[in-house]
Amino acid sequence: MKHELNFTIAKQVSCDSILLFDTSKYLSVEPTNPILYITVPNSSVEVDMPFNLSQATNITSSHVVLMSGVYKFRLSVCPNATLYIEKSYLRICDELAIIRDLVCEGKDVVEVKMMLEVAQDLVWCDQISKGIELYNLTVNKLKSLQGCMTC
Repeated sequence: MKHELNFTIAKQVSCDSILLFDTSKYLSVEPTNPILYITVPNSSVEVDMPFNLSQATNITSSHVVLMSGVYKFRLSVCPNATLYIEKSYLRICDELAIIRDLVCEGKDVVEVKMMLEVAQDLVWCDQISKGIELYNLTVNKLKSLQGCMTC
């Protein structure tokens, strides 16, 4: 029997961080060398940092650039080359801030917000191209609601 690695990302409370929860099931012997590899949107460079076993790890701008888009996370323990789990995550913080502003202006954004959340779920479920396609469609709808056709 070996460690069963898993993690989840908290719903965004703040645009200043990404909160990752290690939900792995570890054997009685605590693993060594816990490393979290992060690839930010529009990049192929991995940044690595330690993560907290069976706890939350707060990822801030001191670790990576925080922007909207698809992040790739790989959580691993020793032996790191063979014991890991990878997941993608669509960060939508900037778009949620726009939706909040549109709600304050009295605009109907229910459909757009649902589309954005479904895009995020598609990426999490490893249907990345479908998620990105829906995300791009949603961003265009947001621009239309803002009356911003050139931004």
